[in-house]
Amino acid sequence: MKLLITGAAGFIGAHCVRYFTAQGHDVVATDIAARNGILALDVADPVAVHSMVASTRPQVILHLAALASVPLCESDPETCWKTNLQGTVYMAQAAAYGGARIVFFSTAAVYGKPDQLPTPVTAPVAPTNLYGLSKGGGELAVRGFAKDHVVLRLFNIYGEGCARSYVIPDLILKLRSTDGELLLQGTGNESRDFLYISDLLRLIEAALSAPSGSVYNAGSGTTITIRELAARVARLAGRPGTTFRFSGPRAGDFPINFADISPGNVPPGWKPLVSLEDGVRRMIREQTPPS
Repeated sequence: MKLLITGAAGFIGAHCVRYFTAQGHDVVATDIAARNGILALDVADPVAVHSMVASTRPQVILHLAALASVPLCESDPETCWKTNLQGTVYMAQAAAYGGARIVFFSTAAVYGKPDQLPTPVTAPVAPTNLYGLSKGGGELAVRGFAKDHVVLRLFNIYGEGCARSYVIPDLILKLRSTDGELLLQGTGNESRDFLYISDLLRLIEAALSAPSGSVYNAGSGTTITIRELAARVARLAGRPGTTFRFSGPRAGDFPINFADISPGNVPPGWKPLVSLEDGVRRMIREQTPPS
């Protein structure tokens, strides 16, 4: 199968390139800037988007390119809107013209502050920040313009290679480099659902052949507060006595996400295989320098 991946230089995109290439797919990798086998593509440029899809003729587009951060979207709403919404409109239109399926990577932030926990895909889309609003608009765009589409609502994805802006690698690096009390972002009471990258890749693979119009949660079906997570990571990193303080509420943040992964909310037969503790252990091993 021929796949076009946008946002291929990012954490999830890079994993997708490696995974699907190893699976024998013909992968065309794109990102905002060209590098190491990745073609340059600005998804906010409609001419460039249509030209890329027309010239590469993919069967499936994995549309990951986005400003994928609540704080960054709050601080730069223009780029958020241009990339996350306008870029998705152009990709969905190009997919329709080219006869390709588009797998759109949305976010659990579209649920806002859900009344149902764990949250099913049938819950209302009611985002409370610009990131969630832009992704909710992207979902409408793929439904409105793409003839063949699947939506994945990502919770908190982590694993080897994720940037320090993600809470788990930030924790590991701070535990390794700083003695004494550690400062973390937020209040510590935010509760998040973490899914390991290899489990996400298996879910994406299932989405390639899922019925058009499917919407799936990409989460573990568990949730943990950031305060509890910090203590757990500290224990696994060999620093169980570490104390933490928190910077306070962040603009646009939400109190909890918690995915419903019962049948109908995830692809048939899919379930997460990597526990949070095992995933954190893998990341600690990856970031431990050789002795």
